[in-house]
Amino acid sequence: MNSKLKSSNSFNHSETPQQSKRVGTYHLRPLRTWWLAIVPAVVLAVQSRHSQAAEFLLPPNSGAINVKTELVSLGIHTSNAIGNGSTDDRAAIQAAINWALDRSGNTRYSAPNMLYFPNGTYLIEDTIQSRVSTSGFSSGWRSGMILIGQSRDGTIIKLKNNAAGFTDALARKSMIITGSENPNNTSEATDGSGNEAFRHQIRNLTVDTGSGNVGAVAIDFNASNRGTVKDVLIKTSDTSKRGIIGLELRKNGDGVGPLLIKNVTIDGFDTGIQGSNSTFSSTFENITLTNQKVVGVQPGGSMFTFRNLISQNTVSVIKADSNIAHVSVIGGNFSGGAAGNSAVINGGKLLLRDIQSAGYGIVVDNNSGGSPNVPGGAGTSTLNEFTSHPVETLFAGSSRATLRLPIEETPTYTNNTFSEWANVETFGATKNNSADDDRAAIQAAIDSGAKVVYFPNGSYSVGGQIVIRNSVRRLIGFESSIKQITGFPDAQLIRFDSTNVVVVENLNIKGNVTHNSSGSLAFAHCDISGETYSNSAAGTGKTFIEDCIAPVFRLIGPSHRFWARQLNTEHNVTEFRNDGATVWMLGWKTEHQYNKLEALNGSSTEIFGGHHFANNDAA
Repeated sequence: MNSKLKSSNSFNHSETPQQSKRVGTYHLRPLRTWWLAIVPAVVLAVQSRHSQAAEFLLPPNSGAINVKTELVSLGIHTSNAIGNGSTDDRAAIQAAINWALDRSGNTRYSAPNMLYFPNGTYLIEDTIQSRVSTSGFSSGWRSGMILIGQSRDGTIIKLKNNAAGFTDALARKSMIITGSENPNNTSEATDGSGNEAFRHQIRNLTVDTGSGNVGAVAIDFNASNRGTVKDVLIKTSDTSKRGIIGLELRKNGDGVGPLLIKNVTIDGFDTGIQGSNSTFSSTFENITLTNQKVVGVQPGGSMFTFRNLISQNTVSVIKADSNIAHVSVIGGNFSGGAAGNSAVINGGKLLLRDIQSAGYGIVVDNNSGGSPNVPGGAGTSTLNEFTSHPVETLFAGSSRATLRLPIEETPTYTNNTFSEWANVETFGATKNNSADDDRAAIQAAIDSGAKVVYFPNGSYSVGGQIVIRNSVRRLIGFESSIKQITGFPDAQLIRFDSTNVVVVENLNIKGNVTHNSSGSLAFAHCDISGETYSNSAAGTGKTFIEDCIAPVFRLIGPSHRFWARQLNTEHNVTEFRNDGATVWMLGWKTEHQYNKLEALNGSSTEIFGGHHFANNDAA
């Protein structure tokens, strides 16, 4: 098989165990056989700010905890959160977090409880965090803190103006923190550092650091393998836009990630997004930065991959001054720049594509890899494609440009008419009872004619295959899990036969999934923790993956197309086989020593932000 390989970064095949391999700008093209590109970013020109998410309403008996109405009745706290903008709700919210993360019998890896915030302004006078205590297991840190608002602009978590501990610019303090569990139960990571920060989510709300809190960090976020800040406005109400950091992705040790930051606007602060010398990677899509005072993004030594980055600032958009930084931006609109500033300052490895810049004297101030600076000016400058380092190839004559495969957005489906929803418990499913077979009840709910089928928070056991078909457009798990009963007779736990576009959210599927139709299937914030996601010969529809964990993919046929945003795969076989299909990925993290990708028989594969955590010797 003839092939072509090129790279803008060096690729060390002899790294020792426990080191991370960051896959740079790679394009691999066997002639008339298959196409592959691996790049640390993505593409699409950005013309406007991203649209807001739809209002999220809770159906009856979902198992998500409504912080305004259920804390007292469930015995979680002596009062519910008020959300009136004047009462301190911090104690109530922290009590709800503690209960959800550490309640008796709960496992944060199968069915953590979501905390739901109806519209309102929830005033807090101190930090809320995924830490249930300052002692005991893992120094109190837990995985799986999930905060979801009714609407981005209607649900506001706000720090009290001039809050104690937040008013000193030289003594930074975080408003919201997520941290990592420590499986060895050692106490060195008292700040929540580590790579066991699974499934944290902050979604569909506003985080406001208030006024006078010049030392505030809005969100100090750590997540591992699956976790997201999505559909969130991060702002300061300070008239001078003061505050230290909007979104901090910086911990000791391995750092943070992999994770997905999507549909996020950050207004104000010295720094919009701050990274560290992270072992892992962070994926960003649809990010808007405004009114930063020092810099928009400071990645440190992290791997940051952006698609659709908007900046309206006089200061630099990105300052990647570490020589181990890997930064990619595909689709950028950088406006308002000061003539004496550079839009992007690079000291590491950099890929830019489809960038518009206005006002900055220099578009790219490149100090690494040998590529010359890119000048700017008062008008709008357009940058088609830039790499800081020479692009390498195994074969003479190979194109050094990215593949530019078509990109489609992850589908969503909104329907808040609860008469068109079906609760699987209504049809006889019994959660958290492994002796019961819930297959018939779940299938009856799917076949009921409902547009939306939901699984109240818990674990469901099935003795046979579930088929997605008929009228269903959305399955919502509320972080529930579906597992197979011993003796399960079928090869697949779930078979997708629908011709609709179907969205599956917040569900842990402990079995194989097969795409078997011309319809489109999207997974968001899910685990497919069985063995394989595959498509059959009849599975000619599209697949979309967003913020998911899944071990193995097997895709076949020229009609099947696949898009992923932040995918985590780990297994002891070849993890991704593309046999004739078209695959596009933004943020793909893998582990272990086995083959990662096989691309065969006319397939096309383009990967932006590929990261391999080489924690074993080669097999």
